[in-house]
Amino acid sequence: MTTFKTLLLREWMQHHRGWLAVMFVPPLLILAVFLFSDKSHIHPHIPMALMVATIVATTVLVFFVTWIVTFIQASGLARRDHQDRSIEFWLSLPVSNTTSVGATLLMHVLLVPLMALGVGYLCSLVVGLIGVTLTTGVTSLADVPWTSTLLGSLATLVRVAFGTVLGALWVLPMLLLAMVASAWLKRWGVPVLIAALVAGHVALSQVYGVTLIQDTATELFNNAMLSLIHGAPHGFNPKNAEELFLNGWPVSPHWLVGDAMASVGELASPLFLFALVTSAVCFGLLVLRRSRA
Repeated sequence: MTTFKTLLLREWMQHHRGWLAVMFVPPLLILAVFLFSDKSHIHPHIPMALMVATIVATTVLVFFVTWIVTFIQASGLARRDHQDRSIEFWLSLPVSNTTSVGATLLMHVLLVPLMALGVGYLCSLVVGLIGVTLTTGVTSLADVPWTSTLLGSLATLVRVAFGTVLGALWVLPMLLLAMVASAWLKRWGVPVLIAALVAGHVALSQVYGVTLIQDTATELFNNAMLSLIHGAPHGFNPKNAEELFLNGWPVSPHWLVGDAMASVGELASPLFLFALVTSAVCFGLLVLRRSRA
């Protein structure tokens, strides 16, 4: 376990500056909007509406930007290890190739996105306080039900963190396919993979009328998104969204638990079994490639 933690720390030490920059730039941009834009365009009817909107927007933006960056970065990890000769570091360690590949994958696919979720949430509270103060005045902070806001937002954060784990399992086969292609074909790996998938989709759809490749990729992505938030709160109407904020945070812990269970229910499907099997095969190919380095 100590060795595994060391491997995770090694990935953090190598990439942490870039990851932190990706996490903190979005909150600074949103803060700049509050500081330098025309406040009349963002003035809400109630301070709570602005506070909720800022918490959600900031957290979601930081999370998704970081998630996209780490997934793109992860697709080229195997090629990177050979280019910068860090593969010699991995092979010199008294650990199995399975462990070293697993640590790298875990850091990029799950731990960094979860960290981004926490960083985005903490930044959103600061940005929300400043935003409410600038747009409605300091006295309006008293109109925000802080107990409900903090407890509700924390419960939502836990729900999304749980969904992040499920979502990573859904998109893992697509990521691992890109990693395998990059590991075995080097710089041409991802372009060749994309070309092969596009050509396969065109051939199947034009000749046989089958859209299996597109449908599978779409369903994997859609289920990943549903893992984060599966449905909408009862009675939610975007046109009258501000009414949801009158009594505090717009979703209850009870609804969040039910929403999480709905996401878990989606795992009982042949598609998820396909995702697990494909991920296992791709992971094995990555380990095999490293063992032949």
